Amino acid sequence: MRYLGSLLRDGGDGVRRDAARAVKLFERAVEEHGDVEAMVALGDMLVRGTDRVRSNAGRAARLYERAIETQQDRDAMLSMAVLLRDGGNGLRGMPRGPRGCSRTPWRGAMKTKWWSFSGNWCGRESS
Repeated sequence: MRYLGSLLRDGGDGVRRDAARAVKLFERAVEEHGDVEAMVALGDMLVRGTDRVRSNAGRAARLYERAIETQQDRDAMLSMAVLLRDGGNGLRGMPRGPRGCSRTPWRGAMKTKWWSFSGNWCGRESS
């Protein structure tokens, strides 16, 4: 399912792009098979928003977090970091720490620590 979703997302090999169908296939791969790569691919599409797919940074963050907790997926970690660095495209409700610091949301990958958006550790750990 993920491969067909990627083909529909990108187009090529005589296949026309269809973002809406790609999203449905990625969603199915996530729900039925727990496909971590599909979680990241779907999250990436939701961050950008495409043709008939509305941007949804909150849902993308949840998909990245699930991929990180499931398999400590590096692509999901990078995508989450970029999402947070760029302001989350409207992402709200992320925990805040002291003086502009934000808590890393991927508790399964590392101890939860407080970071600033510049990447500096703020000196406070959370349990």
